[in-house]
Amino acid sequence: MRILKRILICIFIAILSIVSYFVISGYTMYKDKIDEKSISDRIEELRSEENYTKISELPDYYLDAVVAIEDHRFYSHFGVDILATTRAMIDNVISLKMNGGRKFYFSAGG
Repeated sequence: MRILKRILICIFIAILSIVSYFVISGYTMYKDKIDEKSISDRIEELRSEENYTKISELPDYYLDAVVAIEDHRFYSHFGVDILATTRAMIDNVISLKMNGGRKFYFSAGG
């Protein structure tokens, strides 16, 4: 029983270390991007583009299609999809890196 307890403690410490590594790496990536250009500057840059369209100007069927394709559980979670977040964390652990090359898009909700 003592050996099992020690093994579980070691596994817990290993998992905690891995999660800590990815949290710190993700925060560092976030901080580096914010230091490059602030969020408000980036928002203004996007809004000034010729093809910028306000979400209120988009047809409902388009918004429904985006939700259906991108996040079919959008209306059933509370802003954070725990299942998708867990899956992404597992993918990062398996690949032993943060996927910083991907572009992330956040929805305005609703």
